[in-house]
Amino acid sequence: MAFINNLAFHRQVFLRRMEMLFRKKKRMKLLHFSHVVDADSKDTIILRYKFLNAVYFSTEGKKTFQPRLVVARPEKHKEIILTVHGFYRKSRYAITIEPNNAFIKKIN
Repeated sequence: MAFINNLAFHRQVFLRRMEMLFRKKKRMKLLHFSHVVDADSKDTIILRYKFLNAVYFSTEGKKTFQPRLVVARPEKHKEIILTVHGFYRKSRYAITIEPNNAFIKKIN
């Protein structure tokens, strides 16, 4: 089962890279970042982000195509490293989460 999931993941990465192959600008850019406290359970925060020319995202060893991340609401503050993978490029962002706020900052 893991082999099939891995194969499907690499197929989707290949298809997204083929879409970007003929684009003039292949640079990644953060277009939008927002956060919302989950309405169903007040214990989680939904982080939404949108990047130009992003193929997939990885955080804490997990790879995803989803432009959102659901995290537990911290008591003080928590920092998550989000890696954005593009057309043979990658950028890292530090997301600082506080109980009622979230910030994003590019770290390289």
